[in-house]
Amino acid sequence: MTGAAERPTQFIITVDTETYAINNAPPAFQTNIYADLPDGSFGVQRIMDICNRHNVKATFFVDVYMHHHYGRNPVRDLCRKIDDGGHDVQLHTHTSWLPDSVSGRLCDFSLERQIEIVAEGKNLIRDWTGKAPVAFRAGAYSANLDTITALEQNQFTVDSSYFAFHANCGLSQQLKNESINKPFYIGNILEVPITCYWLARGIGYQKLSKLDINACSSAEMSDIVPKLVRAKMEYVILFLHSFSFIRWKRNFTGVVPNHRAMERFEVLLQSISKAGYGTRFSTMAEVAAGTIKEQPDRTDFVPSLRTSNILPRAFLRLVESNR
Repeated sequence: MTGAAERPTQFIITVDTETYAINNAPPAFQTNIYADLPDGSFGVQRIMDICNRHNVKATFFVDVYMHHHYGRNPVRDLCRKIDDGGHDVQLHTHTSWLPDSVSGRLCDFSLERQIEIVAEGKNLIRDWTGKAPVAFRAGAYSANLDTITALEQNQFTVDSSYFAFHANCGLSQQLKNESINKPFYIGNILEVPITCYWLARGIGYQKLSKLDINACSSAEMSDIVPKLVRAKMEYVILFLHSFSFIRWKRNFTGVVPNHRAMERFEVLLQSISKAGYGTRFSTMAEVAAGTIKEQPDRTDFVPSLRTSNILPRAFLRLVESNR
């Protein structure tokens, strides 16, 4: 059987599919999920359309707990729409929707309550799509070792909540950030970390960034992605949200398309497909189906951004905040 270091890098497009409070109140469900505007749809459907054009499938981590505010029907229809479109529906957990949440962080709940929370989400997705989720991501990366036990109790296979050095990530703190990008097992759960790179690293200061279509410039991705492939990283996570292609107006009266983010995503998919790396795209369901526990040859690698590519990132932030 082929070892981890011999297999081509697998790119996993993950979409945290959720909404959030605007001016201390949740917006209409349609806004951050579908973003249907006069000149087109810029939410979940647009992401699926772009992926389909490039013959790749995305994993949508759906925060089904939104049903506590919006009702079950719209969240059910969302899961079915993604599944019917041939894409991957997995479980995302923002506990701020739950009536007994205090901090909004999953890791602040007891083990027993985490088992119940995960079971609720799993059962909803299974009932709505006919497929039980096998992969998980905690909202705001707020998983801990109890979360892993809760996943095991609910027959999950993969977790992707680990974000090294992130303040919300109980896993990274409990495991002392021993890994950054390297996948590893915790019990029976394969942990696929959020792919990171050093945005800055110097004496007394270091900062990681993820490969987020809204945070990264095209120059950054063109710098970092080839380095990850050359290092034979097993998995590279490309990070989006359901609302990645929209921006809220300054007065929060509505949203407008973020055409630059859409263009970056298109360019990224094109560059990966044309680069001849011998790479391929996978969903989390495919990763779960193909996991091999005995893989001691996994290595860790964290690329560093060229200093010259920090300026395009700053420019991107300036331009895209000018609404």
